[in-house]
Amino acid sequence: MNNSILSNEKHPMNLPIIFALILMGFTFTITQVMVIRELLVVFAGNELSIAIILANWLLLEAAGSFLIGRKVQELGWRRGGYALLQMVLSLFLPLTIYGVRCLRDIMGLPLGEGTSLFAIFFWTVPLLAPLGMVDGTLFALGCGLYADGVKKSSSTIGRVYLCEALGAGGGGILYTFLFIPFFTSFQVAFLLGAANLISALVIRHCISILPSFLRRQPSSLSLSAAAGGQPHRNLPNALGELR
Repeated sequence: MNNSILSNEKHPMNLPIIFALILMGFTFTITQVMVIRELLVVFAGNELSIAIILANWLLLEAAGSFLIGRKVQELGWRRGGYALLQMVLSLFLPLTIYGVRCLRDIMGLPLGEGTSLFAIFFWTVPLLAPLGMVDGTLFALGCGLYADGVKKSSSTIGRVYLCEALGAGGGGILYTFLFIPFFTSFQVAFLLGAANLISALVIRHCISILPSFLRRQPSSLSLSAAAGGQPHRNLPNALGELR
């Protein structure tokens, strides 16, 4: 069979990536709901306000995925870039909550007064830009990292969506039944930031923390695959071809 150990999603080198993708869905589902709740308090808004906030988030997410994510992948900074963005995200989460809490004073809105839909659109774009663009960039880099760790196929991106969806579902349940009743928004932001910091450190050093025999296995099995799936008989020929 023309498969390497990296085609196995349960291999230890892939587990940090899968965990990071699940954590991405978990983090941004909770963040979106939390930020919308905070902004509705500021704007005294309704369902149309939610639509504007989500539209801005999706536009910023698309911009981050298309502009920044593609550029980072072209430079070959997938693993380091993903870990760095998770660290940056851990800072943006509490800062965004703080920015939302200060927004009414910045806009000069008296207590209890609502605002126009245009003002909601205008002020939420810069406020959500850091988180939205990081979200989009992480998804683009996550697709690349996952494709690097498994056998590439047409279902690769679908599996990334599946990991994100699993995290999103778990995030929605935990936020509804645990975080809302017992934690403040700042506490939730710091918890999510800590989880992303841990994930970033694991991704950054996942190769070095593995036992040496696991790090050597992909290369040897890849040579076996190059030899046509018969490692003992054709390995010398494969080595000769590689030279």
